[in-house]
Amino acid sequence: MSSVPPQNPGFSTPHGDAVVAAYASGEAAESIAARFGLTVAAVEAVVARETTVNAEAAAGSRQSAPAGWYADPGNSSAQRWWDGQQWTDVARMAPALAQPVTPPAYANLYQASEPHDGTPSTGKRRIVAITAGVAAVALLAGGAIAAVASYSAKSELCDIIGSQDAYDQAGGDEPDSLGKIEAVAERIHTLAGRLVFSGELKDASVGFADSLQTMVTYSRAGLDDTATADPATADRMNDIALSGVENLSQMQRSCELAVTGRLGEGAGVTAEMADKSAQSDVRGAVSEVEQYYTDMGNFYPNAGLAGDNRGGSTPQLALDGSARAITLSENTQLYYVPASGSTYRICATNTGGSGKWYAYDSARGGSVEVISPPADPTLCA
Repeated sequence: MSSVPPQNPGFSTPHGDAVVAAYASGEAAESIAARFGLTVAAVEAVVARETTVNAEAAAGSRQSAPAGWYADPGNSSAQRWWDGQQWTDVARMAPALAQPVTPPAYANLYQASEPHDGTPSTGKRRIVAITAGVAAVALLAGGAIAAVASYSAKSELCDIIGSQDAYDQAGGDEPDSLGKIEAVAERIHTLAGRLVFSGELKDASVGFADSLQTMVTYSRAGLDDTATADPATADRMNDIALSGVENLSQMQRSCELAVTGRLGEGAGVTAEMADKSAQSDVRGAVSEVEQYYTDMGNFYPNAGLAGDNRGGSTPQLALDGSARAITLSENTQLYYVPASGSTYRICATNTGGSGKWYAYDSARGGSVEVISPPADPTLCA
């Protein structure tokens, strides 16, 4: 039993205390990362490390007391020798007028003694204080465990969506592809439940796992293609697929992976999923352009934009004069066309898909629609 607090493990950062304080105040990990020039993963690692260190330090300080004579917890008229680790069998009569002092970490091992001056006993208050201290250390330790578990869960989640080997391992020994997808979805649900720090990743993971499970249900019912389903079911299948793509894209952003909106080839990628990536990118582009309109005093971007993210070459298209940017999934080609001072068109396709094009025309409003391949993509017409 040592009275020396453990040394800080792992890497260090000059902003460690500030990062932990910012996170404790409720600031998002993404915001903290941007403010201190760190990655989100580094912020979470710092919080996990500092929480663990603080818990260990608190536990260490609770157990420390220098060797010496202290009031005997079992005899108010005597003193007992504390060797720095435990009570010994060596005792003596207390010197006259000696003020008893009990090692704080061990005061609750015996009945608290009465002070020599005849004042009311502070034993109960001392025991309450020690109990509160023990509870605080237990909470710190619990926080450290939760922080480590959260960091580990995020690491595994990011591996599952970024590594074929990790995906296969999460799928277990399921013999068929649908069974493997179900096993992966269950594992993602489990890991999402352990996340403490990343709210966006947690929500996206749950949404993605739900989409996977629902798509498997449809497949087991023989509904693998929206073309063979009734209109209402086809719409529902489209919504689920699009939700899955959008949630997976958010997971990839949170994990700082390439935003593709789909898993690896061996994980069941389909042309339909690639199409949904393009559709999702158009919806995201509309959101960014409309926010730009608000930020810039009711003006849309004047300049046309063209982005081709094959091979990850153009993951974002910056909107002129602002910090706004349109995010493109891998292999998405997207075009923004200002039609007039108050309207615009956006269209996109994904080269990994079936060749479908998706478009939005602000003059008509409504939702993102499937269109015929445009003769001139730069005009979305």
